[in-house]
Amino acid sequence: MKPNKNQSLPPEFLPENVQANSPESGQLFTHLLKANEFQKSLEKQGLFFTPSPSGGENGVDLDDDSLYYNTQGSAKAYWEKNGPLPSPTKDIKQLRNDFREFGYCLVEDALSQEQLHTMRTRVVEQAEGERLAGIAHFLNASRDQVWDKDITQFVDCLVNKGVCFRGYIENDPEFIQAGPLIEQLVHETVGEDFIIHSCLCIIARKGGRPQSLHQDKGFKLNEAPLLTTHLLYLEDVSYLNGSTLVIPRSAKIIYESGYQKPVGNLPPPINLEAKAGTLVLMDGYTLHGTGINQTDHPRHMVVMSCIPPWQRTQELHPISLRPEVLANASEKLLKRLTFMTESIGGIEGHGMEAGLLRGMRQAIDEGNYVRVGELSPRSSKEELTRAYTWRFTTTGRRAAMNQPERRYPQEKLWESKDPLEQTPLKRIIH
Repeated sequence: MKPNKNQSLPPEFLPENVQANSPESGQLFTHLLKANEFQKSLEKQGLFFTPSPSGGENGVDLDDDSLYYNTQGSAKAYWEKNGPLPSPTKDIKQLRNDFREFGYCLVEDALSQEQLHTMRTRVVEQAEGERLAGIAHFLNASRDQVWDKDITQFVDCLVNKGVCFRGYIENDPEFIQAGPLIEQLVHETVGEDFIIHSCLCIIARKGGRPQSLHQDKGFKLNEAPLLTTHLLYLEDVSYLNGSTLVIPRSAKIIYESGYQKPVGNLPPPINLEAKAGTLVLMDGYTLHGTGINQTDHPRHMVVMSCIPPWQRTQELHPISLRPEVLANASEKLLKRLTFMTESIGGIEGHGMEAGLLRGMRQAIDEGNYVRVGELSPRSSKEELTRAYTWRFTTTGRRAAMNQPERRYPQEKLWESKDPLEQTPLKRIIH
């Protein structure tokens, strides 16, 4: 008979006693962690999509002015009275003012015409190639009920899919002419060491549903955004082809109300209008969502989010990145993709060394990575002298200089007389 694993536990540690003494009303912060009054208030205001009984096959009703995704009636009149709203500009001071006041700003001509053509061509071809390969990612494709599997397409992890996207992530003016200006604004909103949360393309086709309005940062508030969303339009956009729905000033209103409480009546959404090549920089707390494409032409938009280096990313780039992209990546790109973070996202305890994760990933790809497992005073010589990859990191080499308990002499780990010189991990392994 298998013994009861709880038999020897002190009574205070028994699961049933722990639960009996943990009523939700007495718990520490559960009431805040589970707070959903904010979300409930958005639902009450009709900002979440619900199929309309009078709508078409997909439940969309373009004639009902009361629905949040119809922005050309009373919503338009509201903002004509309470505007003006942000318009595209190259003036960084105006962009700052718009971001503070409205929760977003529009960078005019962020892409040159040549840059726009290059990026759009690459996106269109990549999307078609993924459909032909049968690996295209369609909205809701992972859910049980797929109503629009052939309508809204995502092209994920763009860093692997073209030089232009890698240049975009680096804010390189060769690939995005407004890169230096955009980079400065991101520094001011999420910090100078920001990393890329994700970078993908969303292709909206005719027949899709509108997205429920949401925040990219979630519902917990901080004084600074801690996430900025970049919307880079690859064709002219308006309410007709499903441009982004946004509630201007919503970030500021939500800051003031707090996410634990209901939010009062919010202004109506608008559809952003902009020319191809415009980049929208948006506060992570601004309520927004994809609009409805009513045209026969797909709408292509590159979406990228930036966050501080201590947050977890949506895309795990150290795993997703293709080996050939990794091999040729610049230091700046590696930083943006979390290969060079400070204490966060390391391997076997290491994440602070410049270029370290690149070497470790390459060792993994080539089957040369040796992880440290269980060791003890009874471990064999073979186990104690194994070529653990840890030995060849900068930290490991430094530590090896002063290990008096080391049982067996080590081979020389340094290629330089300077013990602090960083020798590339790959060179040592091979």
